[in-house]
Amino acid sequence: MIKLSPGRQIGPYTLIKRLGGGQFSDVWLGERRGRFATTQVALKIIHEELQDQEEIARESQLWAQIGTHPNILPIIESDIYDDLPVIVTEYAPDGSLEDWLDKHGGMAPSIDAAISMALGIISGLAHLHLKKIVHRDLKPANIMLTGDIPRLTDFGVSRQLKATDSARSIAGTPAYMAPEMFDGKRSEQADIWSAGVLFYKMLCGKLPFPQNGVALIYAVSIMEPDPLPKTIPLVLRQVVICALKKDPTERYSSGIEMKAALEAAQKEMIKSELQNSIAAIPNTKQNLRPVPWIPVSSSNVKTGSFRTLPNLSEFQFKTLSLDKSGTAFSASEKKSRQFIEVLSENVRLEMVEIPAGTFFMGSNQNNDKNSLAWEEPYHLVTLPSFYISKYPVTQAQWQAVMNTNPSFFQQFPNVNLPVEQVSWYDAVEFCHRLSVKTGRAYRLPSESQWEYAARAGTTTAFAFGEVITTDIVNFNGNYSVISTDRGIYRKQTTNVGELGFANNFGLYDIHGNVWEWCQDVYHENYNGAPINGNAWEQGGDQTRRILRGGAWISSSLMCRSAFRETSVPDKASNAIGFRLIAIL
Repeated sequence: MIKLSPGRQIGPYTLIKRLGGGQFSDVWLGERRGRFATTQVALKIIHEELQDQEEIARESQLWAQIGTHPNILPIIESDIYDDLPVIVTEYAPDGSLEDWLDKHGGMAPSIDAAISMALGIISGLAHLHLKKIVHRDLKPANIMLTGDIPRLTDFGVSRQLKATDSARSIAGTPAYMAPEMFDGKRSEQADIWSAGVLFYKMLCGKLPFPQNGVALIYAVSIMEPDPLPKTIPLVLRQVVICALKKDPTERYSSGIEMKAALEAAQKEMIKSELQNSIAAIPNTKQNLRPVPWIPVSSSNVKTGSFRTLPNLSEFQFKTLSLDKSGTAFSASEKKSRQFIEVLSENVRLEMVEIPAGTFFMGSNQNNDKNSLAWEEPYHLVTLPSFYISKYPVTQAQWQAVMNTNPSFFQQFPNVNLPVEQVSWYDAVEFCHRLSVKTGRAYRLPSESQWEYAARAGTTTAFAFGEVITTDIVNFNGNYSVISTDRGIYRKQTTNVGELGFANNFGLYDIHGNVWEWCQDVYHENYNGAPINGNAWEQGGDQTRRILRGGAWISSSLMCRSAFRETSVPDKASNAIGFRLIAIL
Protein backbone atom coordinates (compact mmCIF):
# COMPACT_ATOMS: atom_id res chain seq x y z
CA MET A 1 0.00 0.00 0.00
CA ILE A 2 1.37 3.41 -1.00
CA LYS A 3 1.92 5.69 2.00
CA LEU A 4 0.46 9.18 1.77
CA SER A 5 1.92 12.00 3.86
CA PRO A 6 2.18 15.80 3.79
CA GLY A 7 4.69 17.01 1.23
CA ARG A 8 4.31 13.99 -1.05
CA GLN A 9 3.94 14.86 -4.73
CA ILE A 10 0.99 13.26 -6.56
CA GLY A 11 1.37 14.24 -10.19
CA PRO A 12 1.32 18.07 -10.27
CA TYR A 13 -0.15 18.27 -6.76
CA THR A 14 1.62 18.54 -3.40
CA LEU A 15 -0.24 16.99 -0.47
CA ILE A 16 -0.75 19.45 2.39
CA LYS A 17 -2.97 17.67 4.91
CA ARG A 18 -5.52 14.88 5.12
CA LEU A 19 -9.05 16.24 5.22
CA GLY A 20 -10.88 12.98 5.81
CA GLY A 21 -11.77 9.71 4.23
CA GLY A 22 -13.79 6.57 4.47
CA GLN A 23 -14.09 3.01 3.34
CA PHE A 24 -13.23 3.73 -0.28
CA SER A 25 -10.92 6.73 -0.38
CA ASP A 26 -8.90 9.38 1.42
CA VAL A 27 -9.38 13.08 0.77
CA TRP A 28 -6.39 15.42 0.94
CA LEU A 29 -5.87 19.14 0.62
CA GLY A 30 -3.40 19.63 -2.19
CA GLU A 31 -1.69 22.50 -3.95
CA ARG A 32 -0.82 22.97 -7.57
CA ARG A 33 2.08 25.38 -7.56
CA GLY A 34 2.16 27.19 -10.87
CA ARG A 35 4.52 29.79 -12.15
CA PHE A 36 2.20 32.69 -11.33
CA ALA A 37 -0.17 31.30 -8.72
CA THR A 38 -0.76 28.47 -6.28
CA THR A 39 -4.17 26.84 -6.40
CA GLN A 40 -5.57 24.73 -3.60
CA VAL A 41 -7.70 21.69 -4.48
CA ALA A 42 -9.20 18.62 -2.85
CA LEU A 43 -7.73 15.29 -3.95
CA LYS A 44 -9.84 12.17 -3.54
CA ILE A 45 -7.38 9.27 -3.71
CA ILE A 46 -8.95 5.84 -4.13
CA HIS A 47 -7.74 3.06 -1.83
CA GLU A 48 -5.33 0.79 -3.65
CA GLU A 49 -7.20 -2.45 -2.93
CA LEU A 50 -10.47 -1.01 -4.30
CA GLN A 51 -9.12 0.42 -7.52
CA ASP A 52 -11.23 -0.38 -10.56
CA GLN A 53 -10.32 2.10 -13.26
CA GLU A 54 -13.40 1.51 -15.36
CA GLU A 55 -15.75 2.11 -12.44
CA ILE A 56 -13.76 5.13 -11.24
CA ALA A 57 -13.97 6.57 -14.76
CA ARG A 58 -17.75 6.19 -14.55
CA GLU A 59 -17.84 8.10 -11.27
CA SER A 60 -15.75 10.88 -12.80
CA GLN A 61 -17.98 11.05 -15.86
CA LEU A 62 -21.06 11.16 -13.66
CA TRP A 63 -19.58 14.01 -11.63
CA ALA A 64 -18.67 15.91 -14.81
CA GLN A 65 -22.22 15.50 -16.19
CA ILE A 66 -23.65 17.38 -13.25
CA GLY A 67 -22.47 20.74 -14.55
CA THR A 68 -22.19 23.93 -12.54
CA HIS A 69 -24.38 24.71 -9.55
CA PRO A 70 -23.57 26.83 -6.46
CA ASN A 71 -24.54 23.96 -4.12
CA ILE A 72 -22.43 21.30 -5.86
CA LEU A 73 -18.65 21.02 -5.61
CA PRO A 74 -17.36 20.77 -9.21
CA ILE A 75 -14.78 18.31 -10.46
CA ILE A 76 -11.58 19.74 -11.96
CA GLU A 77 -10.03 16.58 -13.36
CA SER A 78 -9.73 12.84 -12.92
CA ASP A 79 -6.54 10.98 -13.73
CA ILE A 80 -4.00 8.41 -12.59
CA TYR A 81 -0.81 9.69 -10.97
CA ASP A 82 1.85 7.31 -9.64
CA ASP A 83 -0.59 4.43 -10.18
CA LEU A 84 -3.11 6.20 -7.92
CA PRO A 85 -6.55 7.04 -9.33
CA VAL A 86 -7.23 10.62 -8.25
CA ILE A 87 -10.36 12.74 -8.56
CA VAL A 88 -9.58 16.45 -8.18
CA THR A 89 -12.28 18.91 -7.10
CA GLU A 90 -12.44 22.49 -5.95
CA TYR A 91 -11.42 22.92 -2.33
CA ALA A 92 -14.15 24.09 0.04
CA PRO A 93 -12.14 25.93 2.73
CA ASP A 94 -14.62 25.99 5.58
CA GLY A 95 -14.86 22.30 6.42
CA SER A 96 -17.84 20.01 6.17
CA LEU A 97 -21.37 20.11 7.50
CA GLU A 98 -20.15 17.59 10.06
CA ASP A 99 -17.58 20.15 11.30
CA TRP A 100 -20.26 22.87 11.32
CA LEU A 101 -22.61 20.73 13.42
CA ASP A 102 -19.81 19.82 15.85
CA LYS A 103 -18.93 23.51 16.20
CA HIS A 104 -22.51 24.28 17.20
CA GLY A 105 -23.02 21.42 19.62
CA GLY A 106 -24.40 18.89 17.15
CA MET A 107 -27.19 21.03 15.69
CA ALA A 108 -27.75 24.27 13.78
CA PRO A 109 -27.27 27.44 15.85
CA SER A 110 -30.84 28.50 15.05
CA ILE A 111 -33.94 27.34 13.20
CA ASP A 112 -33.26 29.96 10.51
CA ALA A 113 -29.72 28.61 10.07
CA ALA A 114 -31.10 25.06 9.77
CA ILE A 115 -33.59 26.15 7.11
CA SER A 116 -30.97 28.08 5.15
CA MET A 117 -28.52 25.16 5.22
CA ALA A 118 -31.25 22.65 4.33
CA LEU A 119 -32.43 24.78 1.39
CA GLY A 120 -28.91 24.88 0.00
CA ILE A 121 -28.52 21.11 0.35
CA ILE A 122 -31.91 20.40 -1.21
CA SER A 123 -31.21 22.88 -4.03
CA GLY A 124 -28.14 20.80 -4.88
CA LEU A 125 -30.25 17.65 -4.76
CA ALA A 126 -32.88 19.26 -6.98
CA HIS A 127 -30.19 19.95 -9.58
CA LEU A 128 -28.97 16.35 -9.41
CA HIS A 129 -32.50 15.01 -9.76
CA LEU A 130 -33.11 17.22 -12.81
CA LYS A 131 -30.07 15.47 -14.31
CA LYS A 132 -31.58 12.08 -13.33
CA ILE A 133 -28.73 11.49 -10.87
CA VAL A 134 -29.20 10.01 -7.40
CA HIS A 135 -26.61 11.00 -4.81
CA ARG A 136 -26.79 7.70 -2.82
CA ASP A 137 -24.69 8.76 0.19
CA LEU A 138 -25.94 12.10 1.48
CA LYS A 139 -24.49 12.75 4.94
CA PRO A 140 -22.73 15.61 6.80
CA ALA A 141 -19.25 14.48 5.80
CA ASN A 142 -20.21 14.64 2.09
CA ILE A 143 -21.41 18.24 2.31
CA MET A 144 -18.61 20.79 2.20
CA LEU A 145 -18.94 24.47 3.08
CA THR A 146 -17.79 27.64 1.40
CA GLY A 147 -18.68 30.21 4.02
CA ASP A 148 -22.21 29.15 4.92
CA ILE A 149 -22.98 27.77 1.46
CA PRO A 150 -23.32 23.95 1.47
CA ARG A 151 -21.86 22.11 -1.54
CA LEU A 152 -22.57 18.44 -2.24
CA THR A 153 -19.75 16.09 -3.09
CA ASP A 154 -19.08 12.32 -3.51
CA PHE A 155 -21.77 11.24 -5.96
CA GLY A 156 -22.51 7.56 -6.34
CA VAL A 157 -19.36 6.29 -4.63
CA SER A 158 -20.87 3.00 -3.44
CA ARG A 159 -21.99 2.16 -6.93
CA GLN A 160 -18.88 3.39 -8.69
CA LEU A 161 -16.28 1.50 -6.72
CA LYS A 162 -15.53 -2.20 -6.93
CA ALA A 163 -18.05 -4.08 -4.80
CA THR A 164 -16.96 -5.94 -1.69
CA ASP A 165 -19.03 -7.91 0.79
CA SER A 166 -19.05 -4.98 3.23
CA ALA A 167 -19.94 -2.54 0.46
CA ARG A 168 -22.90 -4.69 -0.53
CA SER A 169 -24.14 -4.87 3.01
CA ILE A 170 -23.73 -1.16 3.75
CA ALA A 171 -23.69 0.68 0.39
CA GLY A 172 -23.96 3.98 2.18
CA THR A 173 -24.04 5.33 5.73
CA PRO A 174 -26.69 3.42 7.75
CA ALA A 175 -27.80 6.37 9.91
CA TYR A 176 -28.79 8.28 6.76
CA MET A 177 -30.07 5.36 4.65
CA ALA A 178 -33.70 4.95 3.68
CA PRO A 179 -35.40 1.61 4.58
CA GLU A 180 -35.39 0.39 0.97
CA MET A 181 -31.64 0.97 0.65
CA PHE A 182 -30.99 -1.97 2.99
CA ASP A 183 -32.56 -4.08 0.23
CA GLY A 184 -30.38 -2.49 -2.44
CA LYS A 185 -33.10 -0.19 -3.81
CA ARG A 186 -32.09 3.38 -4.56
CA SER A 187 -34.04 6.27 -6.07
CA GLU A 188 -34.57 10.00 -5.74
CA GLN A 189 -36.82 9.25 -2.76
CA ALA A 190 -33.84 7.63 -0.99
CA ASP A 191 -32.05 10.98 -1.25
CA ILE A 192 -35.17 12.67 0.15
CA TRP A 193 -35.01 10.40 3.21
CA SER A 194 -31.34 11.31 3.75
CA ALA A 195 -32.17 15.01 3.44
CA GLY A 196 -34.95 14.51 5.99
CA VAL A 197 -32.51 12.92 8.45
CA LEU A 198 -30.06 15.81 7.94
CA PHE A 199 -32.76 18.42 8.52
CA TYR A 200 -34.02 16.55 11.60
CA LYS A 201 -30.50 16.55 13.09
CA MET A 202 -29.93 20.22 12.32
CA LEU A 203 -33.21 21.12 14.03
CA CYS A 204 -32.83 19.18 17.26
CA GLY A 205 -29.24 17.90 17.53
CA LYS A 206 -29.92 14.16 17.33
CA LEU A 207 -30.76 11.52 14.75
CA PRO A 208 -34.35 10.34 14.27
CA PHE A 209 -33.13 6.77 14.84
CA PRO A 210 -30.32 6.84 17.44
CA GLN A 211 -29.76 3.05 17.51
CA ASN A 212 -26.66 1.27 16.19
CA GLY A 213 -25.94 -1.88 14.19
CA VAL A 214 -28.75 -4.34 13.61
CA ALA A 215 -30.99 -2.38 15.97
CA LEU A 216 -30.62 0.66 13.69
CA ILE A 217 -31.61 -1.31 10.59
CA TYR A 218 -34.65 -2.68 12.44
CA ALA A 219 -35.66 0.79 13.69
CA VAL A 220 -35.32 2.42 10.29
CA SER A 221 -37.27 -0.38 8.63
CA ILE A 222 -40.08 -0.82 11.20
CA MET A 223 -40.26 1.95 13.79
CA GLU A 224 -41.36 5.58 13.53
CA PRO A 225 -38.77 8.31 14.24
CA ASP A 226 -38.74 10.05 17.60
CA PRO A 227 -41.06 13.09 17.31
CA LEU A 228 -39.40 16.45 16.87
CA PRO A 229 -39.82 18.83 19.84
CA LYS A 230 -42.95 20.98 19.72
CA THR A 231 -40.71 24.03 19.92
CA ILE A 232 -40.00 23.38 16.23
CA PRO A 233 -42.72 25.09 14.11
CA LEU A 234 -45.38 22.66 12.92
CA VAL A 235 -44.81 23.49 9.24
CA LEU A 236 -41.18 22.36 9.55
CA ARG A 237 -42.12 19.19 11.43
CA GLN A 238 -44.49 18.37 8.59
CA VAL A 239 -41.67 18.69 6.04
CA VAL A 240 -39.54 16.23 8.03
CA ILE A 241 -42.45 13.80 8.52
CA CYS A 242 -43.11 13.70 4.76
CA ALA A 243 -39.41 13.16 3.98
CA LEU A 244 -39.22 10.24 6.46
CA LYS A 245 -42.22 8.24 5.26
CA LYS A 246 -41.45 4.51 5.15
CA ASP A 247 -43.10 4.13 1.75
CA PRO A 248 -40.93 5.92 -0.85
CA THR A 249 -44.01 6.82 -2.91
CA GLU A 250 -45.36 8.85 0.02
CA ARG A 251 -42.26 11.02 0.27
CA TYR A 252 -41.54 14.08 -1.86
CA SER A 253 -41.04 12.94 -5.43
CA SER A 254 -37.71 14.78 -5.85
CA GLY A 255 -35.46 17.45 -4.43
CA ILE A 256 -37.44 19.98 -6.48
CA GLU A 257 -40.68 19.13 -4.66
CA MET A 258 -39.03 19.06 -1.22
CA LYS A 259 -37.37 22.43 -1.86
CA ALA A 260 -40.75 23.94 -2.80
CA ALA A 261 -42.33 22.50 0.36
CA LEU A 262 -39.59 23.86 2.63
CA GLU A 263 -39.72 27.29 0.97
CA ALA A 264 -43.50 27.34 1.45
CA ALA A 265 -43.04 26.43 5.12
CA GLN A 266 -40.46 29.19 5.52
CA LYS A 267 -42.78 31.69 3.87
CA GLU A 268 -45.56 30.72 6.26
CA MET A 269 -43.21 31.17 9.24
CA ILE A 270 -42.09 34.61 8.04
CA LYS A 271 -45.70 35.67 7.49
CA SER A 272 -46.63 34.47 10.97
CA GLU A 273 -43.66 36.20 12.58
CA LEU A 274 -44.44 39.48 10.84
CA GLN A 275 -48.09 39.29 11.88
CA ASN A 276 -47.08 38.60 15.48
CA SER A 277 -44.60 41.48 15.44
CA ILE A 278 -47.17 43.89 14.04
CA ALA A 279 -49.73 42.81 16.64
CA ALA A 280 -47.30 43.04 19.55
CA ILE A 281 -45.53 46.34 18.82
CA PRO A 282 -47.58 49.53 18.40
CA ASN A 283 -47.05 51.75 15.33
CA THR A 284 -44.52 49.47 13.64
CA LYS A 285 -46.66 48.18 10.80
CA GLN A 286 -45.36 50.79 8.37
CA ASN A 287 -41.77 49.99 9.34
CA LEU A 288 -42.23 46.33 8.47
CA ARG A 289 -43.63 47.15 5.03
CA PRO A 290 -41.04 47.26 2.20
CA VAL A 291 -40.50 50.64 0.52
CA PRO A 292 -42.52 50.57 -2.73
CA TRP A 293 -40.56 50.43 -5.95
CA ILE A 294 -40.43 53.81 -7.69
CA PRO A 295 -38.74 53.94 -11.11
CA VAL A 296 -35.91 56.50 -11.31
CA SER A 297 -37.70 59.37 -13.01
CA SER A 298 -38.61 62.82 -11.80
CA SER A 299 -42.11 62.36 -13.20
CA ASN A 300 -42.74 59.76 -10.51
CA VAL A 301 -42.09 62.20 -7.65
CA LYS A 302 -44.70 64.81 -6.74
CA THR A 303 -43.43 68.39 -6.59
CA GLY A 304 -42.45 69.28 -3.05
CA SER A 305 -42.43 65.65 -1.84
CA PHE A 306 -38.66 65.60 -1.59
CA ARG A 307 -35.90 68.14 -1.24
CA THR A 308 -34.57 69.87 -4.34
CA LEU A 309 -31.73 68.39 -6.37
CA PRO A 310 -28.60 68.42 -4.20
CA ASN A 311 -25.40 70.17 -5.13
CA LEU A 312 -23.15 67.90 -7.18
CA SER A 313 -19.38 68.02 -6.87
CA GLU A 314 -16.54 66.30 -8.68
CA PHE A 315 -14.32 63.73 -7.01
CA GLN A 316 -11.23 61.91 -8.24
CA PHE A 317 -10.50 58.22 -7.95
CA LYS A 318 -8.00 55.63 -9.11
CA THR A 319 -8.90 52.67 -11.28
CA LEU A 320 -6.95 50.01 -13.13
CA SER A 321 -7.19 47.10 -15.54
CA LEU A 322 -5.56 43.71 -15.05
CA ASP A 323 -4.24 41.34 -17.68
CA LYS A 324 -4.91 37.59 -17.47
CA SER A 325 -1.91 37.08 -15.20
CA GLY A 326 -3.29 39.57 -12.69
CA THR A 327 -0.75 42.28 -13.56
CA ALA A 328 -1.96 45.85 -13.94
CA PHE A 329 -1.44 47.02 -17.53
CA SER A 330 -3.49 50.21 -17.31
CA ALA A 331 -3.88 52.46 -14.27
CA SER A 332 -5.42 55.90 -14.33
CA GLU A 333 -7.11 58.65 -12.36
CA LYS A 334 -10.66 59.56 -13.32
CA LYS A 335 -13.39 61.96 -12.21
CA SER A 336 -17.05 61.49 -11.47
CA ARG A 337 -19.78 63.46 -9.71
CA GLN A 338 -21.47 62.90 -6.39
CA PHE A 339 -23.64 64.53 -3.78
CA ILE A 340 -23.13 64.16 -0.04
CA GLU A 341 -25.92 63.46 2.43
CA VAL A 342 -25.10 64.55 5.98
CA LEU A 343 -26.33 61.90 8.43
CA SER A 344 -24.74 63.26 11.62
CA GLU A 345 -21.98 65.60 12.68
CA ASN A 346 -19.26 63.15 11.64
CA VAL A 347 -21.03 60.80 9.22
CA ARG A 348 -21.51 61.40 5.50
CA LEU A 349 -23.18 59.34 2.78
CA GLU A 350 -21.60 59.78 -0.68
CA MET A 351 -23.97 59.17 -3.61
CA VAL A 352 -22.33 58.80 -7.03
CA GLU A 353 -24.00 59.87 -10.28
CA ILE A 354 -24.33 56.98 -12.74
CA PRO A 355 -24.94 58.13 -16.34
CA ALA A 356 -27.82 56.85 -18.42
CA GLY A 357 -26.89 54.10 -20.86
CA THR A 358 -27.45 50.70 -22.42
CA PHE A 359 -25.53 47.54 -21.56
CA PHE A 360 -25.61 43.79 -21.98
CA MET A 361 -26.76 42.18 -18.72
CA GLY A 362 -25.94 38.62 -17.67
CA SER A 363 -23.68 36.24 -19.52
CA ASN A 364 -23.56 33.30 -21.90
CA GLN A 365 -20.97 30.76 -22.97
CA ASN A 366 -19.91 32.94 -25.91
CA ASN A 367 -18.74 35.81 -23.73
CA ASP A 368 -17.98 34.00 -20.44
CA LYS A 369 -16.86 30.38 -20.14
CA ASN A 370 -18.03 30.43 -16.52
CA SER A 371 -21.56 31.45 -17.48
CA LEU A 372 -24.33 29.87 -15.41
CA ALA A 373 -27.90 29.08 -16.46
CA TRP A 374 -29.45 31.64 -14.10
CA GLU A 375 -27.28 34.40 -15.66
CA GLU A 376 -28.92 33.93 -19.06
CA PRO A 377 -30.13 35.06 -21.51
CA TYR A 378 -27.56 37.74 -22.23
CA HIS A 379 -29.79 40.74 -22.96
CA LEU A 380 -29.82 44.50 -23.50
CA VAL A 381 -31.06 46.85 -20.77
CA THR A 382 -31.43 50.62 -21.12
CA LEU A 383 -31.42 52.70 -17.93
CA PRO A 384 -31.91 56.37 -17.04
CA SER A 385 -29.26 57.99 -14.88
CA PHE A 386 -29.38 57.33 -11.13
CA TYR A 387 -27.40 57.80 -7.92
CA ILE A 388 -25.86 54.93 -5.98
CA SER A 389 -23.76 54.90 -2.82
CA LYS A 390 -20.02 55.00 -3.43
CA TYR A 391 -19.46 52.25 -0.83
CA PRO A 392 -21.54 49.55 0.82
CA VAL A 393 -23.41 51.11 3.76
CA THR A 394 -20.98 51.38 6.68
CA GLN A 395 -21.48 50.66 10.35
CA ALA A 396 -21.20 54.40 11.07
CA GLN A 397 -23.97 55.19 8.57
CA TRP A 398 -26.16 52.44 9.97
CA GLN A 399 -25.67 53.71 13.53
CA ALA A 400 -26.48 57.28 12.49
CA VAL A 401 -29.87 56.14 11.17
CA MET A 402 -30.78 53.06 13.23
CA ASN A 403 -28.94 53.73 16.54
CA THR A 404 -27.68 50.13 16.60
CA ASN A 405 -24.85 48.08 15.14
CA PRO A 406 -25.72 44.44 14.36
CA SER A 407 -22.36 43.69 12.73
CA PHE A 408 -20.20 40.71 13.68
CA PHE A 409 -16.93 42.38 12.67
CA GLN A 410 -16.53 45.49 14.81
CA GLN A 411 -13.27 47.36 15.38
CA PHE A 412 -13.97 50.09 17.90
CA PRO A 413 -13.76 53.03 17.36
CA ASN A 414 -13.31 52.46 13.60
CA VAL A 415 -16.76 52.19 12.04
CA ASN A 416 -15.82 52.30 8.35
CA LEU A 417 -16.29 48.57 8.04
CA PRO A 418 -19.41 47.69 6.05
CA VAL A 419 -22.47 46.92 8.12
CA GLU A 420 -23.34 43.21 7.95
CA GLN A 421 -25.67 40.73 9.59
CA VAL A 422 -28.55 42.70 8.08
CA SER A 423 -31.46 40.96 6.38
CA TRP A 424 -33.28 42.23 3.31
CA TYR A 425 -36.04 43.44 5.63
CA ASP A 426 -33.43 45.28 7.73
CA ALA A 427 -32.01 46.96 4.61
CA VAL A 428 -35.50 48.02 3.49
CA GLU A 429 -36.20 49.39 6.97
CA PHE A 430 -32.95 51.41 6.79
CA CYS A 431 -34.05 52.88 3.43
CA HIS A 432 -37.40 53.85 4.93
CA ARG A 433 -35.88 55.56 7.98
CA LEU A 434 -33.22 57.29 5.89
CA SER A 435 -35.92 58.62 3.56
CA VAL A 436 -37.83 60.04 6.53
CA LYS A 437 -34.64 61.49 8.05
CA THR A 438 -33.42 63.22 4.88
CA GLY A 439 -36.64 64.02 3.03
CA ARG A 440 -35.26 62.22 0.00
CA ALA A 441 -36.37 58.79 -1.26
CA TYR A 442 -33.86 55.97 -0.83
CA ARG A 443 -34.23 52.30 -1.67
CA LEU A 444 -32.29 49.20 -2.68
CA PRO A 445 -31.01 49.02 -6.28
CA SER A 446 -32.72 46.90 -8.87
CA GLU A 447 -30.64 43.98 -10.06
CA SER A 448 -30.07 45.62 -13.46
CA GLN A 449 -29.03 48.92 -11.83
CA TRP A 450 -26.57 47.03 -9.65
CA GLU A 451 -24.97 45.17 -12.57
CA TYR A 452 -24.86 48.27 -14.79
CA ALA A 453 -23.15 50.22 -12.00
CA ALA A 454 -20.80 47.32 -11.25
CA ARG A 455 -19.71 46.78 -14.86
CA ALA A 456 -19.17 50.52 -15.40
CA GLY A 457 -18.89 50.08 -19.16
CA THR A 458 -16.92 46.80 -19.10
CA THR A 459 -17.95 43.46 -20.59
CA THR A 460 -15.30 41.39 -18.79
CA ALA A 461 -15.91 39.05 -15.85
CA PHE A 462 -14.95 41.82 -13.41
CA ALA A 463 -14.83 45.60 -13.59
CA PHE A 464 -11.01 45.24 -13.54
CA GLY A 465 -10.74 42.65 -16.34
CA GLU A 466 -11.02 38.88 -16.65
CA VAL A 467 -9.33 38.25 -13.29
CA ILE A 468 -9.11 39.80 -9.84
CA THR A 469 -6.42 39.63 -7.18
CA THR A 470 -6.59 39.93 -3.42
CA ASP A 471 -4.54 43.12 -3.72
CA ILE A 472 -7.62 44.96 -5.00
CA VAL A 473 -10.60 42.79 -3.94
CA ASN A 474 -11.42 41.28 -0.54
CA PHE A 475 -12.37 37.72 -1.48
CA ASN A 476 -11.16 34.25 -0.57
CA GLY A 477 -7.86 34.17 -2.45
CA ASN A 478 -7.28 30.57 -1.35
CA TYR A 479 -10.45 29.56 -3.16
CA SER A 480 -9.78 31.12 -6.53
CA VAL A 481 -11.52 29.72 -9.59
CA ILE A 482 -10.85 32.17 -12.42
CA SER A 483 -8.42 34.60 -10.86
CA THR A 484 -4.75 35.04 -10.19
CA ASP A 485 -4.31 35.55 -6.47
CA ARG A 486 -1.69 36.00 -3.79
CA GLY A 487 -3.09 33.29 -1.53
CA ILE A 488 -4.64 35.83 0.86
CA TYR A 489 -7.80 34.98 2.77
CA ARG A 490 -8.49 37.80 5.23
CA LYS A 491 -11.40 35.94 6.86
CA GLN A 492 -13.31 39.14 7.55
CA THR A 493 -14.52 42.40 6.04
CA THR A 494 -12.21 45.33 5.33
CA ASN A 495 -12.84 49.08 5.65
CA VAL A 496 -14.77 50.33 2.65
CA GLY A 497 -12.44 51.73 -0.02
CA GLU A 498 -9.38 50.47 1.86
CA LEU A 499 -7.97 48.51 -1.08
CA GLY A 500 -7.73 51.73 -3.04
CA PHE A 501 -9.22 51.13 -6.49
CA ALA A 502 -12.70 51.96 -7.80
CA ASN A 503 -14.41 50.86 -10.99
CA ASN A 504 -14.81 53.26 -13.92
CA PHE A 505 -17.84 54.94 -12.31
CA GLY A 506 -16.00 55.56 -9.03
CA LEU A 507 -17.64 52.78 -6.97
CA TYR A 508 -15.59 50.84 -4.40
CA ASP A 509 -15.94 47.28 -3.09
CA ILE A 510 -18.35 46.36 -5.87
CA HIS A 511 -16.62 42.96 -5.97
CA GLY A 512 -16.13 41.12 -2.67
CA ASN A 513 -16.18 42.43 0.92
CA VAL A 514 -19.95 41.90 1.47
CA TRP A 515 -22.81 40.55 -0.61
CA GLU A 516 -25.27 43.33 -1.48
CA TRP A 517 -29.05 43.02 -1.35
CA CYS A 518 -31.09 44.05 -4.40
CA GLN A 519 -34.80 44.84 -4.51
CA ASP A 520 -35.69 42.05 -6.95
CA VAL A 521 -37.52 38.81 -6.33
CA TYR A 522 -35.51 35.79 -7.51
CA HIS A 523 -36.28 34.39 -10.97
CA GLU A 524 -34.41 31.36 -12.28
CA ASN A 525 -33.29 33.22 -15.43
CA TYR A 526 -33.82 36.53 -17.25
CA ASN A 527 -36.64 35.43 -19.55
CA GLY A 528 -39.23 38.19 -19.25
CA ALA A 529 -37.01 40.46 -17.13
CA PRO A 530 -37.51 44.26 -17.28
CA ILE A 531 -35.25 45.99 -19.80
CA ASN A 532 -35.67 49.54 -18.43
CA GLY A 533 -33.78 49.31 -15.13
CA ASN A 534 -36.82 48.59 -12.96
CA ALA A 535 -36.82 45.95 -10.23
CA TRP A 536 -38.46 42.63 -11.12
CA GLU A 537 -40.91 42.02 -8.30
CA GLN A 538 -43.68 40.12 -10.09
CA GLY A 539 -43.71 36.32 -10.39
CA GLY A 540 -40.61 34.32 -9.59
CA ASP A 541 -39.93 32.93 -6.14
CA GLN A 542 -41.56 35.42 -3.81
CA THR A 543 -39.78 33.90 -0.80
CA ARG A 544 -36.30 34.86 -2.05
CA ARG A 545 -34.44 38.05 -2.94
CA ILE A 546 -31.30 38.73 -4.96
CA LEU A 547 -27.75 39.24 -3.66
CA ARG A 548 -24.87 40.49 -5.79
CA GLY A 549 -21.11 41.03 -5.76
CA GLY A 550 -19.64 38.26 -3.62
CA ALA A 551 -18.04 38.70 -0.22
CA TRP A 552 -14.87 38.18 1.81
CA ILE A 553 -15.69 34.44 2.03
CA SER A 554 -16.50 34.02 -1.66
CA SER A 555 -14.61 32.41 -4.49
CA SER A 556 -13.65 34.60 -7.43
CA LEU A 557 -16.39 32.89 -9.47
CA MET A 558 -19.03 34.38 -7.15
CA CYS A 559 -17.53 37.88 -7.33
CA ARG A 560 -18.10 38.22 -11.10
CA SER A 561 -20.26 41.11 -12.31
CA ALA A 562 -22.81 38.66 -13.71
CA PHE A 563 -23.02 36.25 -10.75
CA ARG A 564 -26.42 36.06 -9.03
CA GLU A 565 -26.98 34.75 -5.52
CA THR A 566 -30.32 34.36 -3.80
CA SER A 567 -31.47 34.09 -0.21
CA VAL A 568 -34.54 34.30 1.96
CA PRO A 569 -35.21 37.94 2.91
CA ASP A 570 -34.74 37.37 6.64
CA LYS A 571 -31.27 35.93 6.14
CA ALA A 572 -28.63 37.81 8.14
CA SER A 573 -24.97 36.89 7.79
CA ASN A 574 -21.58 38.46 8.48
CA ALA A 575 -21.04 38.31 4.72
CA ILE A 576 -24.18 40.27 3.72
CA GLY A 577 -24.60 44.06 3.49
CA PHE A 578 -26.08 46.46 0.92
CA ARG A 579 -25.73 49.78 -0.88
CA LEU A 580 -28.35 52.41 -1.75
CA ILE A 581 -30.11 54.14 -4.62
CA ALA A 582 -31.39 57.72 -4.28
CA ILE A 583 -34.50 58.81 -6.17
CA LEU A 584 -34.14 62.49 -7.17
